[in-house]
Amino acid sequence: MRLLPIALFLLLVGCDAGKSPSTGTATGTAKAARPAWLLPAMVDSVRLAMEQGERTGDVPVGACVVVGTGAGRIITTGHNTTLSEGNAAGHAEINALTKAIAAVGGAKNFSAIPRDSIFLITSFEPCPMCAGAIALWNIPPSQVAVFLPKLPEWKTPELQAVQRLRDGWVLTGDDTLQIEFFCRHASFREAFPHKCR
Repeated sequence: MRLLPIALFLLLVGCDAGKSPSTGTATGTAKAARPAWLLPAMVDSVRLAMEQGERTGDVPVGACVVVGTGAGRIITTGHNTTLSEGNAAGHAEINALTKAIAAVGGAKNFSAIPRDSIFLITSFEPCPMCAGAIALWNIPPSQVAVFLPKLPEWKTPELQAVQRLRDGWVLTGDDTLQIEFFCRHASFREAFPHKCR
């Protein structure tokens, strides 16, 4: 039963489960020496998260977020929960980030932490959704460690699917509803005064 999620995963990323993917470094991902900040406890946390995902029958991908605070270091983990919880956004990186944000008392507190104090470690290269979340929370790329980068033949179908989706969206031509709500916030009004009349 445990092989089903892995086979499903390989099917989704475009790899035949009966064949080994070719070796190499993913395009745009530099293969480098392990960074000095990547401590054994972080690697152990990712491994534990992967084991949890495997036990729940999910694709065994794990991640951890390490946050340095004045009170010490907080390590949160996340594993893939898309199958076990039926959560479309239940990827390891999203789950680890969500726990880290909660552990420091919410989004405002997390946003106030200096970016050089936040690290994310993941067992598998983040998908576009997870990469977007990492970018939105301003975690510097040099503080994100990936154990297995996606091979180019795995990336292409995923990126093409995202582009097809974007190309097919129906734009209403009416942005007034969203702009109205954005303009209720001072930060938006300051950044885009021409949008808020």
